[in-house]
Amino acid sequence: MTFVDYKTADNAQSTLLGSISSSATSLQVASGAGAIFPATGEYFLTLEEVSLNEFETETVTKKEQVKVTSRSSDTFTIVRAQNGTTAVPFSEDDRVSLYLVSKNMEEINAEAVRLETEKLNTDGQLRTGNGARKQAYTN
Repeated sequence: MTFVDYKTADNAQSTLLGSISSSATSLQVASGAGAIFPATGEYFLTLEEVSLNEFETETVTKKEQVKVTSRSSDTFTIVRAQNGTTAVPFSEDDRVSLYLVSKNMEEINAEAVRLETEKLNTDGQLRTGNGARKQAYTN
């Protein structure tokens, strides 16, 4: 498994500038909002169609995760139907959010396990990054 350095941004959320079909490979967010999202690297966006009921409580009626492969200003190039979701059409003003998704955590965990395993020598001794034996901690 190759570790991908996915990008993040706190509270990055906007709305679609226009509708997209289920086969669209790009999307635009509200004017100027692209700047709150990472400028480079790959990351996942969650697209959501949200409606309000009579009590002003949000209900998500459609949801899809897409992988962003590039961004130029407010336009994102995307790969649809990521992490077990299905590509569906979305309308203008539907929500676009950058969340930490389970795929990110699975890859972080796998990389941490790989790095720790790499430190174990065939004789079972824990090694430092330069190969020297590491003293086990005991009370």
